[in-house]
Amino acid sequence: MNDTDLGKIKTPLRVDDPALAAKIAEGLLARGFTGDGMRAAVPETALADTSMKMDHAAIAERMGMETPLACLLRAFLLRVATPEDVMRRVMGAEFFALCEAARLWVRVEGGVVGEVVFLEDGLFLLSDNTAVRRKEIEMYWVMSIGTSTMAVANSIASRPFARVLDLCCGSGIQSFYVARRAEQVVAIDRNPRALNYGRFGAGMNGHANIEFRESDCYSAVEGEQFDLIVCNPPYVMTPDRQAYYRDGGMGGDRFSERILREAAGYLRDGGFGHFTCDVGAMGGRASDDRLREWLTGNGCDVVVLGGMKVKAADYAKSWLKADSGAQVQAELDRWVAYFAELGVEEIQNWLVILRRRTEGGPNWYLQDSLPPTRKGHFGHQIARMFACQDVLRLDDANLWKARLRLAPDMRLQQIVRPEGGRWMADSAKLTFGEGFIQEYDVEPRTASLLILYDGTRTSEEVLARLSAELGEEVEDIRAGWMGYLRHLLGSGILEPVEA
Repeated sequence: MNDTDLGKIKTPLRVDDPALAAKIAEGLLARGFTGDGMRAAVPETALADTSMKMDHAAIAERMGMETPLACLLRAFLLRVATPEDVMRRVMGAEFFALCEAARLWVRVEGGVVGEVVFLEDGLFLLSDNTAVRRKEIEMYWVMSIGTSTMAVANSIASRPFARVLDLCCGSGIQSFYVARRAEQVVAIDRNPRALNYGRFGAGMNGHANIEFRESDCYSAVEGEQFDLIVCNPPYVMTPDRQAYYRDGGMGGDRFSERILREAAGYLRDGGFGHFTCDVGAMGGRASDDRLREWLTGNGCDVVVLGGMKVKAADYAKSWLKADSGAQVQAELDRWVAYFAELGVEEIQNWLVILRRRTEGGPNWYLQDSLPPTRKGHFGHQIARMFACQDVLRLDDANLWKARLRLAPDMRLQQIVRPEGGRWMADSAKLTFGEGFIQEYDVEPRTASLLILYDGTRTSEEVLARLSAELGEEVEDIRAGWMGYLRHLLGSGILEPVEA
């Protein structure tokens, strides 16, 4: 491969004219390329599939190519060629020329297709499409949005930030989500192709507050600090580096270890870091024990939420099956032998959240399971975990003085039965219906008493009301209620009013 070809692979889109990207975004929206437009024109299953497992050609044929939206969906989503003369006529010669100037069009047999442009949650995202995966650009491949991407994005509190670091930014998806409430975002990655897509995407989204830098891990921000770090890194445990998006290049899970061990040094006091990673159980040591070792003594409070855990061989199968470019059996044998050499028994995925805190007592560490059922954004629940853990560190005397409230997103579900001419509560559940989908069984009478926690009373005042409602002496119920109160805080059912 000559230098010219490599240059095109590394930087396929033209980013020297920021106004060009903005004009293209305006033109796409004007031609119906919106989330609603895509969902109305293409089956939902096809929107979620860029691997050609579905018959995209058949979908494109049914869609036709007589409307601008149909041509755009053929080009950018389905990657089905459209004759160039049709594209120019339907899209308009001026807009076609803009896309060509940006190098969005790629000429193939049968016409033109486009570099992948997708609209998600009102944001333009750019990535490579596995429908046309080519070996020569495997190292620089740019992944689209995925479950780990959204796990990190959804874990961030919806509040303003001054300086944000998007570490291992890829095409900038995390940056685009957080830029709407940040003063400045620094997005860094080892892959120049991903940075090229990111810069173009920032122009399309109108994000002038994102700066993209090429970087080997933290090297491009040495000496800088941030209020927030977001990171969906190349965490896959692989024998070697074949693709920047997937392989950390340090073997095993050592790249994840490096990121987490060094993160605290780049956080301002009070700053948060949100990371996802895979950690192996190896050498007789459990995944969670190894993760805790990486994070102990770093000056941060830590919440780690454990996700899927798989045996090493199944882990290899899952990644190689998803990678259409691999010679699956040969690669599988190589991966399994590599894991055996390292002593890797199983691998677990983790969502890790750090909060830098240098005052106010010893740092704490909380480990829990990542709820398997999640719906949308759960950053408020992550923030609540930190606030509740702070309060749980209070002694009993100070906890009685605390003003707590039921979580605003908590809902009560009751099953009632007819009795004596009225409805009587038979059972009750407290539920979270958004974010982490969780439910807790409670006694109906207890559920009705919890409403006393409205943020205006101290826990001592609530205890007095409970005593009157229950017809028991305060001191007879104090110890039992304190234990239950701590359980309610640990579950996020109650929170401090400052949360």
